Amino acid sequence: MPSVSFPVITRNPSPALQVSPVPGTPDSDATLVTQMDVTVTDEGGNPIPDSSVTFTVKDVRTTSATQTGVFYSASKTPISLAPLTPQDPRSDSRFAQATNKLGVATIFIATNQNPGYLRIFCETNTIRGASAFVYIFDTAFGTELEAPDTDIGPDLSNYTDTTFPVTINNKNTSPNEFIALFLNNKFQNQIAGTNLNENGSALTVANAADLNVGSSSAKPQNNFLYTIRTSNGYLINSKTTLLQLFGPLPTPNPKNQILGPLVDPNGGVINLGSIFIQGNPTDYTTTIDLSKDKTTLADKMSYTLKQNDIVTLHATFQGDF
Repeated sequence: MPSVSFPVITRNPSPALQVSPVPGTPDSDATLVTQMDVTVTDEGGNPIPDSSVTFTVKDVRTTSATQTGVFYSASKTPISLAPLTPQDPRSDSRFAQATNKLGVATIFIATNQNPGYLRIFCETNTIRGASAFVYIFDTAFGTELEAPDTDIGPDLSNYTDTTFPVTINNKNTSPNEFIALFLNNKFQNQIAGTNLNENGSALTVANAADLNVGSSSAKPQNNFLYTIRTSNGYLINSKTTLLQLFGPLPTPNPKNQILGPLVDPNGGVINLGSIFIQGNPTDYTTTIDLSKDKTTLADKMSYTLKQNDIVTLHATFQGDF
C-alpha cells in the first residue's frame, strides 16, 4: 500500500491577469505573472521533499496560437502543455513537478494575448487536492450577457461598509461553469453556475475600496461593473453597468475583522528602523496571535479555526518615512 501524501495549495495564484501582447515571464511584475505553490506532507504533517505533484489544467487550448497563458516551472523554464486527448486541442493538459527540500512544488502562470479561464487541479499519487483558477481576461465591452445590478450611490459620503451588494445576471449558465464579477477591471468574486437561482441570478458583493469616487456631486467619477462567464475554457464578457459616484468616501468600518496585531518577537515597535537597518533593506520576522481570531471567527461567523487552514494577510502600511 503506497504511503499517503497530502497536496495543499499554500500559495494561491492571483485570480485574474489582464491579457498582454507581450507574454509574461517569471521575472515580470505582478500584472503579468502569478505564482502557485503546493506543499506536500505526510499523515503527520511533515513536508515530503522530492515528491511528484501532478497539475491538471482544464479545457486548455494547446496550440501556440490559441493557448491561454504560459506556464513555467520553479526553475523558470517553460512547461509545454500537451492535450490528454490529442484529437481535441481544447482538452485537459497534465504535467508533473517535484517538490523542493521544503516539500513545495512551485509553478508560475503568466499572461499572454489569449483570454481564457484556467482551472488548475493538483494531486499526488494518492490524494487529489483543491483547485485554483486564473482568469486571463480582456476588457472588451460585451454584448451578449446581461449587466450586473447594484443600488449603490451615487452619493457615498456616508457609506461606511467595506463591500456593496451586486446582483449577477447570467441566464442559461451551465452548472459546471463560473461567473466572475469585475469592478474597474479588478476581480471581485467568482460564483459557480450551481449557485444561480432559477432566474439565472445570484447575489454577491464587490469591494468599496475599488470604487472611483469623485470629490463632489459636480465631479463624479466613472466606475465600470461587469461579469465574465466561463465557457469550456473560453470567456464571455457581459454588458457593463456604468456607475457615476461622488463622496468623498469615508474610511470604512471592517466587519468581523480577524488577524490580531503584529507583534515584534524581540519587543519594541515595528517601524522603518526594523526593516531598514544601516541603510540596507532587511527581512523582518514577526508573529501574529491567532487566538483572538479563533474567538472572533467562532462567535461572529460560527467557524472554528483549524490546523492547516490558510489565512490571507492584507497589510496596510501607514506613517511617514
